[in-house]
Amino acid sequence: MGIYQSGLGLGGELRWTADFHARRLLATSHKFIDYPSEAILPHNVQIRGVIFDLYGTLVPFSPEAYAKLVGGMGDALGLPKTRFLQSWGKAWPKLEKGAFSSTEAFIVHVAKTLGPRIDAAAAHRMAERHRRFQQKTLRPAASVASTLRRLRDRGLKIAVVTNCPPETPALWPHFKVQNLISVAVFSCVDKVSKKSSRIYQQ
Repeated sequence: MGIYQSGLGLGGELRWTADFHARRLLATSHKFIDYPSEAILPHNVQIRGVIFDLYGTLVPFSPEAYAKLVGGMGDALGLPKTRFLQSWGKAWPKLEKGAFSSTEAFIVHVAKTLGPRIDAAAAHRMAERHRRFQQKTLRPAASVASTLRRLRDRGLKIAVVTNCPPETPALWPHFKVQNLISVAVFSCVDKVSKKSSRIYQQ
């Protein structure tokens, strides 16, 4: 994703004259890297803020573990695992753009694409499995907190912009480093994904 310039207004209060994808700050070693650098920034650009993704950047995310979770949900519902996974993936963009009132409603929708309608109690149990997975995932390493503090101590504003299911904003108040983040934008709340530049204008 690299570096890009923007005149992005967040909440009418923050003005970002340059943003960059901050995976570079959270490399495997989580070593803090000083920016700006003449090698990557024009001389006339001043960084005032950093936008982070959430999953796979501030918190670890395993696609394999997630596929195992979803496949297990299909099994528990008596549905073919592979087809349930495929239907889940196909419908997922709608969930992260807020088309469903809850993950529970999303599960009912996915099951319905395979034929049978599942009962509300089963959908609730599967939604709770999904919520627990999300809760476990939202655990940043200690090095993430120290990196965010160093950025904040340098006077930089910090934002998170993420594609996510409804559990993410619900669990956000309990996210250990959320007090270090000035702005959080969730695709399921603003009904727009990161594929669109509109999400950066929320």
